[in-house]
Amino acid sequence: MKHKDKLIPAAIVLCWVIYLLFQQGHANDEAEHLHIAWLIQVQGLWPIRDFFEHHQPATWHLLGSLFQIGVKEDWLLFFGRVYVVLAILLSALGLYLIAYRSREAKINSLMMPVYFFMLSSFFLKNLIVIRPETFATPFIIYCVLLWRASFTSIDVNARLLSAVAGMLGMVSVMISPRFAILAPGILFLYPSHISVSRSRLINHAVWGLLGSAVGFFLLLIAFNQSLQELMFNIRFSALLQNTGVGWYAGLPVILFFGVISLLLCFFYLRNSDYSSAFKGIHSVVLLFVFMISIYFMGKYFYAQGVFPFVVWITLFMATTPLKGGSQQQDPLWIASTLITLMAAILITYQISRFAIENVSLVNKTRKMMRNLVPEEDSVLLSYSTHPITRLDPGYYALPILEGKNRLCETIKLYDVSFSLPECDYQKQIRRHLPALIAQRFIFKSDDDADFMQFIARYYRFNPDLSVLIRKNINIPENLLDEPLPVAAD
Repeated sequence: MKHKDKLIPAAIVLCWVIYLLFQQGHANDEAEHLHIAWLIQVQGLWPIRDFFEHHQPATWHLLGSLFQIGVKEDWLLFFGRVYVVLAILLSALGLYLIAYRSREAKINSLMMPVYFFMLSSFFLKNLIVIRPETFATPFIIYCVLLWRASFTSIDVNARLLSAVAGMLGMVSVMISPRFAILAPGILFLYPSHISVSRSRLINHAVWGLLGSAVGFFLLLIAFNQSLQELMFNIRFSALLQNTGVGWYAGLPVILFFGVISLLLCFFYLRNSDYSSAFKGIHSVVLLFVFMISIYFMGKYFYAQGVFPFVVWITLFMATTPLKGGSQQQDPLWIASTLITLMAAILITYQISRFAIENVSLVNKTRKMMRNLVPEEDSVLLSYSTHPITRLDPGYYALPILEGKNRLCETIKLYDVSFSLPECDYQKQIRRHLPALIAQRFIFKSDDDADFMQFIARYYRFNPDLSVLIRKNINIPENLLDEPLPVAAD
């Protein structure tokens, strides 16, 4: 391969890396996972036992290493995104290797799945950020890489590769259970140029399931997680998605993205070497993954809900053999050239809209909060301005408050076998007197006169920070010399 053929793809990927590092990101989710990692790694606390959380713990173990190596507070967000970049580069390399082993083509054609992934991260806001889905992606991609390799190996090697593929798939699912919906489709991602009998496919699947089972129990031990806690995380997350008023603003964008993506996939199928039966199977799988992703989002439609669908399309594109032809007529070459051009234009546009300030301004807000609050004190704030390295007042601190307090409503609806504490922010505030309180945690009604008197007695509202500050907290005169870059609530 000539060096000039690598130049444009390398430049585009480099721009993507810069974008992922300095994007605006998700103001709440990224800080939430960094904060939980701090509670576990530095404070020695544990989810469910000491505080409420309903995500899987793998992401927090990874982010906890930032505190182990001594990353300063102002750099936590940046180095958390360094992990994001590493996960995406590993994913891009895996997709390239799958495509390379699937067909002979120019590098632009082999990079098409990567370009699609990149374009998706631009179109679907906050798709690739510090969240479990990002870190689960490379494992599912290398699961498919080894699954396909197992069919070109023989005897012991084939069984071993199938088992390791199953183990990697389970790692992905244990990081983000959303990826479990991809398991049925992965069975049909074996190399199409190989004649695979039903018995051989079943044999590989059995070894893959054995590897998954081993990986499952090893991960429970590694995460210090019980099966009961795992099931709680899955069931509670599902219930939370269907409780409250819902958020439907993201649905039109997701539907539009899904339609365009499916049309691209059907173009692939139409120009592929697959048999009619195999084209039908892949069509069903594509529609299944998209529809089940929509279903599991419940009432709240956001980019991460279709993350498995995005990853599935990249895997589908990487593994699908297209018909050959002249350079001008080859549909793969034409499509890859167009996507490369679109990616270059979009990256240039995105870079012109952001700068390092996207990270530094947010850190400035968090630094103000840390300077204001003593280390041993607690805060009850939205994660968009949470200082990350300050304690929570009591068991519940997640700002999932849509409607009539969505989190507490879900706690009441859930058939709890954990004997979870009562979810009542008013009682927590009375008991722990946090240094700072975001206004959204103060629920006003005719029955809360006594509580509002309590707030007036112990707190004062600061319009510059847009938070309630405990009256014995002193605000340094120079703290607000510069305008606050991000609203606190």
